[in-house]
Amino acid sequence: MGSTHTGIGSREVKRLYIYMLTPPEAFGCVEDGIYRCSALDPLNLQFLSTLGLGIIISLNPEKPSKPVRSFAQENVIQLVHLGLRPWRPVLDNWMLFSKELIQDALTYILDRGKQPVLILDSTNAFVGVLRNLQHWNYSSVVAEYRAFSGGKSHYMTEIFLELLDLKCIPHEQAIKEKESKLPLSKNETQIIISLPPDEVLPDWFKFQSRLWQQELESES
Repeated sequence: MGSTHTGIGSREVKRLYIYMLTPPEAFGCVEDGIYRCSALDPLNLQFLSTLGLGIIISLNPEKPSKPVRSFAQENVIQLVHLGLRPWRPVLDNWMLFSKELIQDALTYILDRGKQPVLILDSTNAFVGVLRNLQHWNYSSVVAEYRAFSGGKSHYMTEIFLELLDLKCIPHEQAIKEKESKLPLSKNETQIIISLPPDEVLPDWFKFQSRLWQQELESES
């Protein structure tokens, strides 16, 4: 009578291998193809290699470490360091991120051709900016922010998330209004987000936008 095979199969080995990988600090899935974390350590790079990233967007002021830069280069991952831009404009002391940084980061995030995307943000606040664009209510935005801050949430960050006012402009409309040289908004505190062309917007964003529009129409 032949012996019974009791060894670990390839599927179990793969599960064990993935289990042993170390995810980055405050790692999470934001939406389909969008990930987040607050810091990257060389120990996390093997884990990142399982995500098939297309781009890493760093919003932190410090330059990504050499191991992270080498990892991105070796894996053909675009590494964008937007944190070099000023975070707190003099005229808007409550602003955690500059308007330019918000627009630039969202341009990358809302381009499905760049996905999967990893947002590297030590403040844990930028996902709240995206949630604002998705029309989440403030209490839900703050609850998510606190959950990922691990007890290190900041009052001024929550003020920023509360005061933040984003307005989406379709790509074609933004081009026309820019050519007319007219201001996109008369509200100086409002941040105008020029969306990428519709054909590159992620499906989840277009779906949520349609639901929001239907809700507005039902209320009118």
